[in-house]
Formats: sequence, structure tokens, C-alpha cells
Amino acid sequence: LVILKVLKLQTLISMAIYLWMYALIYGWKFAAAFVYLIFIHEMGHTYAARRLKLPVSPAIFIPFVGAAISMKEMPKSAKDEAYLAYMGPVFGLLAFLPAFPLYFYTEDPFWALVIFLGGLLNLFNLIPITPLDGGRIAAGISTKLWAVGLIILIGYSLYTFNILAIIITIIGAIQWYKIYKQQKNLVEDEKEVT
Repeated sequence: LVILKVLKLQTLISMAIYLWMYALIYGWKFAAAFVYLIFIHEMGHTYAARRLKLPVSPAIFIPFVGAAISMKEMPKSAKDEAYLAYMGPVFGLLAFLPAFPLYFYTEDPFWALVIFLGGLLNLFNLIPITPLDGGRIAAGISTKLWAVGLIILIGYSLYTFNILAIIITIIGAIQWYKIYKQQKNLVEDEKEVT
């Protein structure tokens, strides 16, 4: 009953589909670990949104992409935006930390996989380019940091030919261009007002 209360119906259904699809390809054990890591990450964002009193949708799992929550209203400051963004990776880190003692105690390679997968998911998500969490965090400092994220993603995309990385690179480049145009217009407006 607690699980049904925490998980809304769309989260539960999309999670089951996600779990089933990954289980068909990689096996149930891997699929369960992967869904667990992503779910805890998304609950970090949900926790932060509730602390900031921002209404959000339940988490939706998108097979071969990840999971997401959508905000019904935007954060009021760059500080809130960054807090909302980094709580996912913080919860993600907490999700795979218990695998360390389990691996050292049992020496089961599955726990090493959970550690590696959890670390990889968090590091990838911290690349400073939107729509990743790192891009939302970096935007509070300077959107110029998105250039670093674009370089990393372009290199990764060319090295692996990963479709998801290519899509994220394209989305990130479009967002960066939009922000660049807005900032350029603001500078021109400022000159005109002066």
C-alpha cells in the first residue's frame, strides 16, 4: 500500500514497461538494478521540488531514454533550479552506496555492476548541457559552461555512435543557441536603453 501511495499509477505502469523491456535484453537482475537507480534519482528531484513547494508530475519512465518528472511551474531562482537539479544525482549517489559493502562482503560481481552503473548514470547526468541535470546546474553559473558539455557529448557521440547521446547533443545545441540569442538581445536592449 505504501508503494502504491508513493508511486502514482502512470509511474508504476511506465516503470513496469521499462523493467520488462530491459529484462528482455539484459535480464531481470540488471533491469531491476537499473530501474531502482533511475527511480531513486528521480525521487531526488521530486523531494527537492516538494521542499521548494513546486508542483511536479509523477515520474515517467521512457524505455531506452531514462525517466523524467515535469514541473508545472518553473523554479523562482537559479539557486532553486540548481538545487532541484543536483538533488537527483545526490539521491542517485545514495542509491548505490549500499552496494559497496555488499560487494566487499560477497564479492558478487553484480554489486560491482550496480556501483559502476550508478556512478556512470550520475556522471553522465552531470555533463553540463541541458537537458541533463549538469546543464541546469551550470546555467546558474554561466551558460558558457554548456560549451564544455557540448564538446564532451560530441566526442562521446562520435566515439560510441550512441543515438541517445546524439539526440541530447542536438537538444543541447538548440537550447544553447536559444539562450545565446536571448542574451544577445538583452545586451542590445541594454545598449538601446542606455
